[in-house]
Amino acid sequence: MTPARQPFAGRRGLILEDDVLVGLELAARLGGLGVEVVGPLASTREARRRCADLLHLDFALLDMGIRGSSPVPLALDLVSQGLPVVLLSGEAAMPCLPVELRSVPLIPRPVLPAVLEPLVAGLITTRPAS
Repeated sequence: MTPARQPFAGRRGLILEDDVLVGLELAARLGGLGVEVVGPLASTREARRRCADLLHLDFALLDMGIRGSSPVPLALDLVSQGLPVVLLSGEAAMPCLPVELRSVPLIPRPVLPAVLEPLVAGLITTRPAS
């Protein structure tokens, strides 16, 4: 049996997603690509704590519809630290974003399998593996 293709082995990505099924599906897809998944995390507070605890992340996928608090302040902090971020939204209307986040990819949920691999590849091509 040939080993599974894992183009992103050694990379670490954070998922902020409070919909359990969506979060688990994203985690499984990323894990299948070799990503070490942090999450899915259901709150911005938990995501901030995990980011502070980790020495290295390669990217973050943040749900814009997270219950309880907006992920925008977290996204701003991560982007200001140079971490590639993708915002996910299950809403038809585009959220109003601060200027600093207007160049951040905003992807509709659910994220299609054909979109996920090239999306992650685009995020990490300029970041050295940890």
